[in-house]
Amino acid sequence: MIKRAVIVIALLAGSALFAGRVSGTEVHVDREPLATLPREIDGWRGREASPLADDVVALLGVDDYIHRVYLSDSGVPVGLYAGYYGSQRQGDTIHSPQNCLPGAGWRPVSP
Repeated sequence: MIKRAVIVIALLAGSALFAGRVSGTEVHVDREPLATLPREIDGWRGREASPLADDVVALLGVDDYIHRVYLSDSGVPVGLYAGYYGSQRQGDTIHSPQNCLPGAGWRPVSP
């Protein structure tokens, strides 16, 4: 009986160590900066929007972001914000638009 308990404890400890090592490893992703996204996309021409304030960028916790306004041939503007997070670790994750956007005063147009 004691042998079985020792084996089970050893297996559990080994599993815990393995899980901790696997979950603690992040993969580095080679990528281009978001600023290299095209300024013209299918007739839409982009220009840089005003940069976000330093305190806003710090609150977002992004490693890279892009903030542009694209105009169609008819002059219709569309704002684009995209953020990149280099880490998805607990506590370093992105904040949910479900909470962020309504908190900033935005309201969904359709469900």
